[in-house]
Amino acid sequence: MRSRTVLMLLLAFVVAGCGNSRKSSLLLERQAVGPIEEGQFLAQSKSWGLTPEQHSSDQGGVKVDVKYASPEFLAEFFSNKENFGDWAGPSPFYSENIVFYVTISNNSNERVYFNADEFVLVDDRKNQYSRIGIDHINAFSDFKSPVSTVRKVVKDARPGFYGLNIPVGQILSKKSQKPFVLMIQSLMKSGWIYPGVSYDGLVVYWNPNVNAKDFKLHLVNIKTKFNADDEATAKADFVFDFSAKE
Repeated sequence: MRSRTVLMLLLAFVVAGCGNSRKSSLLLERQAVGPIEEGQFLAQSKSWGLTPEQHSSDQGGVKVDVKYASPEFLAEFFSNKENFGDWAGPSPFYSENIVFYVTISNNSNERVYFNADEFVLVDDRKNQYSRIGIDHINAFSDFKSPVSTVRKVVKDARPGFYGLNIPVGQILSKKSQKPFVLMIQSLMKSGWIYPGVSYDGLVVYWNPNVNAKDFKLHLVNIKTKFNADDEATAKADFVFDFSAKE
């Protein structure tokens, strides 16, 4: 009985003290440019099935390949030790995210430049989503962590000579660095791509409206030619259509 009481008190401490029920401002901002009334349906947990699963397009010597990164794809992708070595493990993203795997290949004779912040997802309910980065995912992880911490403590509690042995160290231990490393190594970053180079990475958004059926992924303003002053004189815009499977 005493052990049970201690466990309950400790779990209460985890939820009320170690866990923080206050949301980061990054999670309180609007998740999309669109009607305010749509907000309650955004960034909800959902596993999408999109068709087609991938696209490919070529403009002016720049080829872009896009694949919907399903939960199954992400599980296999991040567990691949050939890619991530000892950091390989579970996907750092959540069911509240929708993820695309993008490859940009520069087959031209000039360097090109892209800004991944201009890669936008649009749904058929008048919502426009900007990509999110490590700060947003970390803020969401911190908000969700109290629940996972409590579950782990309950699971790992074991009978001992004086009652239940509760792994207090696990409650107070620092968060694993692995998800951060996986994100920083896999998320697509803006920059120059020189001739002959192929660059791939992940682009992540908050989940679109759960009732959305059709999407357009805009990978735009990829600058392909520059003058002597390094001012862009030509660009390529790629738009890919996806539909939610029934």
